[in-house]
Amino acid sequence: MATFMDTFNAVKEQLDDYFVKGVSHVRAYFTEWAKTAAFFIFVNGMQIFTRTKMASNNYYKKTAWLNTCVNTCISTCTNTCTNAYTHPWTGPYIKGGLALMSKLRAYLWNQRTEPFEKYWINISRYSLESDDSPAYIEHYDLFDQSDIISGNDCLTLFNIHDASERLVSTSPNTLFTMKIDDILIYRNIPSKERVAELVYDVKSKTRFIGIEYRHPKMSGVIQIDLPIHTYYAGNEILSPTFILRYLKYQSNPFVFDEDYKITLIDSNVQFSEMKWTDYCVLLADGYEIARG
Repeated sequence: MATFMDTFNAVKEQLDDYFVKGVSHVRAYFTEWAKTAAFFIFVNGMQIFTRTKMASNNYYKKTAWLNTCVNTCISTCTNTCTNAYTHPWTGPYIKGGLALMSKLRAYLWNQRTEPFEKYWINISRYSLESDDSPAYIEHYDLFDQSDIISGNDCLTLFNIHDASERLVSTSPNTLFTMKIDDILIYRNIPSKERVAELVYDVKSKTRFIGIEYRHPKMSGVIQIDLPIHTYYAGNEILSPTFILRYLKYQSNPFVFDEDYKITLIDSNVQFSEMKWTDYCVLLADGYEIARG
C-alpha cells in the first residue's frame, strides 16, 4: 500500500513534468515571436533611416556637414544591426525580407538588382564610344559552394564559367565581381594569373562614412553606400566600371563620362578626391588610392 510520501513524490514528479513541458511551449512561442519582432523592427528601422537620408538629399549640395552627419548616423545604425543580421535566429528572416523588398523596389523602379543567391560571378565592362550614354554590358553566372576547391583559389571557377571567358579582356574598363556567401570580391582587369592569386577572406579595418559622386552636368550628388560585405583586403573599388555599375543599380538619374569626381570621406574624416582614372584598394589596416 502506497504511503503518503510515495503519493506525494508521484504527484511532484507529474507536476515537474508539466512544468518542464509548459516552459518549453512558452519558450518556443516567445522565440518565434522574438524572431518576427526582430525582423519588423529591423525593416522598419532601415526604412526610417532611408527616408531620413532621402529627405536630406536636397540639403547635401548646400551643407556638406549634414551629409557627413547623416551618413555617420546611417553607418552607425547599420553596424548596430549587424549582430541581428548575422544572428542564426533573426538573420534568415531579415535577409529574406530585405531580399523581397529589394526585388519589389527594382521591379517598380525598373532598375537592376543582383541575384539573391549566395554564390555568383559577374563580369562587367563599358565603353564611351559616343556622346550618348555609355555602352555597358555585364553577365552573371551562378555556382555552387562545392565549386570552391580551396579557400584561396578561385581559378577553377574562372575557367568553368565560359561567360567569364567571353567578357574578360585587357580593357581597363573591365570589372570582375564575385560573391561567396557574405563576401564580395572586386578586381579590375581580371586575368587568370590575378584570379589564381586571389585571397579574399581577410577583413579590412577600413570604413568610409561618405562617398559622393559628382558631375558638372548634375545639380546634386549621388551618395554611394558600400555594403559591409565589401570591406575585405584586396578589393579594388571605385574604379570607373565599379562606379557605373553602382549607378546602374540605383534609382537616381545620373550623367556618366570622364568628367565625374568622387569625394571620399574615411572614418578619420579625411577627405580625398578621385577622378575617372583613379580607384581605391582596400588593405587589411587601411586603403590606398591608385592614381592613373
